[in-house]
Parts: sequence; structure tokens; C-alpha cells
Amino acid sequence: MSTTHITVQGWVGTEVESSITSSGRTVATFRLGSTPSRQDRDGTWQPGETAWWTVRVWRQVAEQVGASLHKGEPVVVTGRLVVERWDRADGSIGERQVIEATALGHDLTKGRSAFMRAARAVPAAPGAPAAQHDPVLADQARPMFSTVFPDTRPADARPLDPHEVAGAASGEEPQAPAA
Repeated sequence: MSTTHITVQGWVGTEVESSITSSGRTVATFRLGSTPSRQDRDGTWQPGETAWWTVRVWRQVAEQVGASLHKGEPVVVTGRLVVERWDRADGSIGERQVIEATALGHDLTKGRSAFMRAARAVPAAPGAPAAQHDPVLADQARPMFSTVFPDTRPADARPLDPHEVAGAASGEEPQAPAA
């Protein structure tokens, strides 16, 4: 049986729902809608029929999706297309298309987004508590890039201060450096 991979550009249609399976794995799901549009001969854009998928992600990615994506936001999703079928109570067969996502994120053709590195679990030493976080990454939980691109800044501009960038991404006003 062959595997079909798909990339869809669309909008998050529901809030992300996260849960933990009986085996302890985290899973997150949300609905993704994508509406194509086409231009008529007179130049006006006409919307097509909206296609809907269920997007499913597992493990640490599921935790990141739950914290990052919200209903109404534009996203790009890449993954394996799976068709799930089941028998309904009335005897008919139900069917849904699920994208088992391998990569996903905000669609930057529709706006801006800031990346924040996630703290990751560190394997515990023998006899130590099982769950620890990487202290280096926890201290560095700040955006990894700025919305100000170096090629658009004046040639005589001072270098970017990472603390200013972190403040700007969190909604705080960046502080001007002391002269």
C-alpha cells in the first residue's frame, strides 16, 4: 500500500484539542479548512468549495501545536493523508480524511509569527527524578528571530539586542539603550 503525502494551506477551523492516550502519548487534533478561489474573466475572485481535514499530531509536536495554534489562524500543514472509515449505527459507513502532520506552522504569506524554542526533557540520571528540563533551553525561551530584517535596516544602525527582540515579541515595548 502506498502512502500519500499532502501539503495544505488553510485556516484553523477549531480550537486545538489535546489529550493523552492510554499508553501515555500526547495527541492533538484540530480541523483545517481550505477554500480555493479562482479569478473570473472579468477579474473578480470567486470562492470555491471549502475542503475540510482533521489534522492529528503526536508527542512533543502535539504540545507545541496546542500552545501555538488557535481557531481562525492561517496555517500550512504537511503530512500523511489517511482515510478513516467506520460503521455508523444506521448501517452506513462514515469516512473522514485525516492528515497525520509531520510539519506545520503559521502561514507567513498571511502575517507574521515569532518562533520560541521549547524547553525539552533531559534524560534523568540513575536515581534522579524522571522529568527534568534542559536548563539552558529553559533560560533561552525567547524568540529565535526578529520581525526586523537586517537587510531593511539602515547601514549605520546598531546591532540588534536579543533582549529587545524578546521584549518586542512578548508585546512589551523595547527599551532604548543608554546613550
